[in-house]
Amino acid sequence: MRFHSGVPEFPFLLRYIAFGALTRGKQSAFDHKYFSKRHFPATGGSEFAYQLDTSMAAIRIRHNAIDTTLDQLLESSDTLTFLMIRDGKIVYERNYGQADTSTPLLNFSVTKTMVASLIALAIHDGLINRINDPIGDYLQDIPDFVKRRTIQSLMDMETGIRYTTHRKPSSDMIKMWFHRDIRSLLKNLQPSEENDMFLYNDLHLHLLMYLLEQLVGDVSDYFYRKLWQPLSPESDAFWGLDSSSSGFLKGDGGFVASARDLARFGLLYLNNGVSNGKQILPFEWCNAMGKKGNSRMDKEYFDLYRQKGHAWYNQCFVNERTWYRNFWWQIDQGKERNDFFAMGILGQFVYVSPSTNTVVVRQGNSWGLDGWWPGILEKVVNG
Repeated sequence: MRFHSGVPEFPFLLRYIAFGALTRGKQSAFDHKYFSKRHFPATGGSEFAYQLDTSMAAIRIRHNAIDTTLDQLLESSDTLTFLMIRDGKIVYERNYGQADTSTPLLNFSVTKTMVASLIALAIHDGLINRINDPIGDYLQDIPDFVKRRTIQSLMDMETGIRYTTHRKPSSDMIKMWFHRDIRSLLKNLQPSEENDMFLYNDLHLHLLMYLLEQLVGDVSDYFYRKLWQPLSPESDAFWGLDSSSSGFLKGDGGFVASARDLARFGLLYLNNGVSNGKQILPFEWCNAMGKKGNSRMDKEYFDLYRQKGHAWYNQCFVNERTWYRNFWWQIDQGKERNDFFAMGILGQFVYVSPSTNTVVVRQGNSWGLDGWWPGILEKVVNG
């Protein structure tokens, strides 16, 4: 039996209990130490230039009816790193606690945008014909109702596959986080009662990672060779696995990287797929981010979150300014190309603002505030 910092890879219940005991039930940006990982070495990329904006620290932010500064907010919100890059240069940088902007940290659902980028590359390489193809055109050993789902619908988090999120071992969320063989679980998925609505569902990521496995073989190698290495990362990165024996990449939230290297990823999208003078991701794919198109923003589409009493509904969906497409959150600002962002459960962000030529990365050890980080980041970036 293999252990990682005291947590065994199996059996499932022992892994779940050991993880809960060692972490005291609190998720952390350092939780990757409890899982097997793939390693992606740094390439010694050039460091960012600095053009510090000393006025940033004193930016006034109204939060919970209290006026505060950006510095004060970050200090009080369990933030580990905060990095702002404008016009390709660092204008503001803060580090707290056990990390700095070169420390690899677990980024949870920011991982989803890495998966989205791999899908874009697979389409560009001719391995996937169209994003609107049913996933059953490529996978045969999954339930029939899942085969009918298009790749696009999975990437937009449309309902159709059951996904329970309570914290007990019987929930789909917990099973997928702690099971040592995620592939085996994909053969027994169940339909949901809801249709044509938004439901944030990590199972979609596992299905798409399984799809990528069938198309490219070693997804780790494909990721590093086609996407990560060309960014010239300055720190080592990692990607968590379900177990050492299975070797399945945790596409829902297992990617580990530093703030500076996440900023490089954000700049890749800001610059329409170009990094270090080379076209890494397709121009059309990156340039479409922040463009509204026909994506739904109406609160009825997000009504499951009202029914659950989920904080996202009042913080985000009720204003009908937010849409979700290709695993990126996007904000309607009435611009040709609006701000968009990747978001992790503990307040990990890669926030991209095309109109101000800015990328912001925030990594935290918890969400850290009673409020909506994207609204704060929008204000910080746009003034």
